[in-house]
Amino acid sequence: MTINQDAENLYRPVLLNCYWVKCGIGLYEGIAKHAKEINKKHGHFFGVTMQFSMHEAINCLCKIYDKSNKGYKKHTVYELLNFLKTTDILNTKDNFYIKTMYKRELEELGLSEINNFLNEDIKFEKIKKEFFDYFEKNIPNKDSNDTLSKLFKYRDKVLAHTEILKTENIHELTYLPPIEEMEKLNNWAIKFIDLFCNFFDFSSPSINVCSRMAALNVVKKVLEKNLSTPEEEDDFYKR
Repeated sequence: MTINQDAENLYRPVLLNCYWVKCGIGLYEGIAKHAKEINKKHGHFFGVTMQFSMHEAINCLCKIYDKSNKGYKKHTVYELLNFLKTTDILNTKDNFYIKTMYKRELEELGLSEINNFLNEDIKFEKIKKEFFDYFEKNIPNKDSNDTLSKLFKYRDKVLAHTEILKTENIHELTYLPPIEEMEKLNNWAIKFIDLFCNFFDFSSPSINVCSRMAALNVVKKVLEKNLSTPEEEDDFYKR
């Protein structure tokens, strides 16, 4: 199997989890937007759908940012970064290629410092070392990111196990992090996968799904009435 085949086998399951996160959040919000009207006659069905959708989003987001252990390798963003390091793929690219590619991607990942660093006239080996060092320090993880920390705790204590919770845990896990913060983490992973794919000359991955719109179409039929259209609330349905 070639390095490119290994790379593709590694990133696709991570991208698939990003897809399910996007679908789960979209369905949840699309239904929640009209929950008051739906609840009168169809509350049970749509309530269950909302819960399943959010639980799937949380579970898959944790998969994306989980870490491998001695017993099991996992498809995560950390494994993608490790693959870049161990295959030494950067050595097949010249300085100009790397700088051009980074400039296009890094600001969207929020890594403006390394973007500035790449403007300097420096040697290839230093660029490569700085790239890996910076990503290892700044890639989201549950130890430094409050949203991830809470999601992992919720997954471990509520979703994966029905743990008898202590009082402080009950209070802490009553409310989940804001959906916007979950979306930021998912979008970060998608952008990182895009960067990963560029190293292997793969087509940029895309997730063309609008679950908010799908939820709206179903709700419109169930309620037999016209609701908000994408044109009227463009930002909501484009997320």
